[in-house]
Amino acid sequence: MSILLNVLVVAIVLLIAYWWANQGAFSGFLHLLCVIAAATIAFAVWEPLSVWMLSLGGVRVYAWGLGLLVPFAVLLFVFRLASDKLVPDNLNFPTAVNYLLGGAFGAIAGVLSIGIVLLGGGMLQGESSLMGHVGWARSSQSQGRPAEMASLWLPAHQITANVFAGLSAGAMAPETGSASLRNRQPGLDRNAMSLLRDGAIDGKSAIAVPPSAVEMLGAAFSPAMALPAALGGSQPVYAVGLQFRQPSFDFGEQFRMSASQVRLIGDAPRGRTAPTAHPVAWTSSIAGGGRGFFAFDDISNYVTSPPGQQQVDAWLLFRGDDLDGAVPRFIQIKGLRLPIANLDQVDAGAMMAKVMGQGDLIPPEFDPSLRTVAGSDLAVDNTFGQLQLSTNELAGMRETDQYLTEGKGEFPAKAGRRVSKGLKVKGIFEPEGTRVVQLNISRGRSPVDIWDSAAREQAGADAGLFLVDAEGRSYAPIGYFWKRRNEGEVEIMIDPIKGVRSISNFPSQGAASVDELYAIFRVGERSTLKAIRLGEIQIANADLDVAAAAANSRR
Repeated sequence: MSILLNVLVVAIVLLIAYWWANQGAFSGFLHLLCVIAAATIAFAVWEPLSVWMLSLGGVRVYAWGLGLLVPFAVLLFVFRLASDKLVPDNLNFPTAVNYLLGGAFGAIAGVLSIGIVLLGGGMLQGESSLMGHVGWARSSQSQGRPAEMASLWLPAHQITANVFAGLSAGAMAPETGSASLRNRQPGLDRNAMSLLRDGAIDGKSAIAVPPSAVEMLGAAFSPAMALPAALGGSQPVYAVGLQFRQPSFDFGEQFRMSASQVRLIGDAPRGRTAPTAHPVAWTSSIAGGGRGFFAFDDISNYVTSPPGQQQVDAWLLFRGDDLDGAVPRFIQIKGLRLPIANLDQVDAGAMMAKVMGQGDLIPPEFDPSLRTVAGSDLAVDNTFGQLQLSTNELAGMRETDQYLTEGKGEFPAKAGRRVSKGLKVKGIFEPEGTRVVQLNISRGRSPVDIWDSAAREQAGADAGLFLVDAEGRSYAPIGYFWKRRNEGEVEIMIDPIKGVRSISNFPSQGAASVDELYAIFRVGERSTLKAIRLGEIQIANADLDVAAAAANSRR
């Protein structure tokens, strides 16, 4: 398949060159000017446009590619139309000159145009390879570090990136400031082919994160920190702490990020290419509490979120020597570039304490004045009781292998209904390492009162509802299951990304309601739930060993 991409690139460039050779030197020159102008403006608006698109939900995994391809296509069309109207006549040159110069101008325009297509196409959600071609990626031979795997016969993407990086620092440089494509987006061709997609697993790993879902926890520098010998031993080390929240997870399931998808960008003047460094190790929370130290020394190593948790805090470690002495100016995560404003210089001991810190988790305490929720009111259960649903009636909802993954739908609650095994919805999807827990929050029929209690009045209607485990980790609901008894219907809502952010987002329950309402959570399969919280206020105790309860439910 890689051969097919190589052949296509060469063939399309030759066809474009042949077309403009027949159109003549002047027409080919005008077209080349249109391509350069369109691409220059497209690169200028690419990053801000893409960052805006990252907030558009389902479009975000295509933002970096569409943010470049769409402006280029629109602008090229407009410029070509304008040039045809403003300069309708051709200039006459000898036939040989028309063929030679027209073909040359066409070939250059073809390389730049195909280069833009490869750069944009390489930044769209998909598998790590593009038509079988993998340019830069991690490999076992490189000990899990990003390295060049293969090159195209005609590396149009690399030529294009270099040309416009040069123009951004020269003839097309902004009038104010030192920003340029060369020192803000160095190695764009490597990112597109194929570092950005190097974390993709069959195209299922998201290659973009929205700005609202990433927070920088801090940045530090140690002149001499002892890394494992395989990572280079004692040397200058930079550390950047990042928190990733639910919207940055892979389609609402789990966060996953490879060393190829994150890098430091060093400081550099406009005319220089900024140095970059990929992380060599990271620290993050581990099952059972505390934090673990992990190396990016194998292609199977990723920063991941603990099962069931809706955020992950990770400290990434970078070798200072990889930046060639430059000070890091930005950190780029799956294309998103964040400035590093403050860099603390610390000794090796303080650096280790910072990256291995336990964070602010506070284990909940048993409150004898509160009720303990147990039994069917707080249960490990990813089903809908006796309700049987068919995959044929899931309008507005999605399923995988007959398990609901997301969406909202209303269904008749018919007693005694039977659905064939091949069509029956089995329950709510549980990503690996997680279990679904349902909490009864029915008004007047649950030990958990989120409707009339003093805690609700104190916390406010915008407060969130949380389950808290023994280590202090909190879990927000991803949806609800509402039995509307008077109407003979049920309503199911599942949104792993946004979830139910406040109690005001649950369906309203009247004082005389006979409905049943259950909040749906995903929690770690080995967690033990100890408390229920409304905002920052504990409203009930809990004592649910998730693993034991799951084992009992399977008997």
